[in-house]
Amino acid sequence: MHRITLIIILLFYLNISYSQLINIENLRKESKQGWQGSISGNFQFTQNTKTISSLSGDWALQRTQKRHTFLFFGGFSMLKIDTLSKLINGGFEHFRYNYTFTEKGTVTFEIFIQHQFNYIKYLRKRIINGYGPRIRLIDKPGFKLYLAPLIMYEHEIYADDQNTKTDQLKGDFILSFHTLLNPKVTLTHVTYYQPKIDYWKDYRISTQTGIQYELVKNLKLGLSIDLSYDAMPPIKNDILINKLFYSTQNFLSFTF
Repeated sequence: MHRITLIIILLFYLNISYSQLINIENLRKESKQGWQGSISGNFQFTQNTKTISSLSGDWALQRTQKRHTFLFFGGFSMLKIDTLSKLINGGFEHFRYNYTFTEKGTVTFEIFIQHQFNYIKYLRKRIINGYGPRIRLIDKPGFKLYLAPLIMYEHEIYADDQNTKTDQLKGDFILSFHTLLNPKVTLTHVTYYQPKIDYWKDYRISTQTGIQYELVKNLKLGLSIDLSYDAMPPIKNDILINKLFYSTQNFLSFTF
């Protein structure tokens, strides 16, 4: 592996994120031939009226050979409250193949498959697979804007009151950008919009906005804000799960 990125996330204040949508865009690496990779993780322990411990992390591995790129992603999250509570966890595995049509990389064709579970949102299993183009709309020094109008097939099993099982065709629209505010500060944003093809009132949307400041070479301090919204969440014990989830994270990243 030509370059490995180790990201150590130091938490100053954190709302643990159990987003329904996985932010693949932020796990991508810049276009370089050969192998690239990263690994990140965080741990938090709190002792007050309750004992709360949490652990989460993700990893990415990318291989580019000429116009072909293979991407492998994975992640997990665990939360335990008191010694008698259940361990709540979620995780995902994702594979994506890219073929770049032009030397400049303006248009890329993507095929992907993903497995996910998220017990805090009663999601036992989600398997998605899809394809479509990823288009670089703007490519200027210090600013890049991408649009990906994809389509996907989704299989889900929920642990809700009806033990819901669904198989449906959905859109997967992704808009992302990153820009240099100055030589040391980078701003990034990504929005996912996933509507049901035959019923657009049933949709999920997720956004993440982050900013990073380069303290010294290979060492960056950052802040990210995540929002996820499900228009029609599951119902458990006759209680509707929250439609909106959000989290904030501070992190320190080291690259070598």
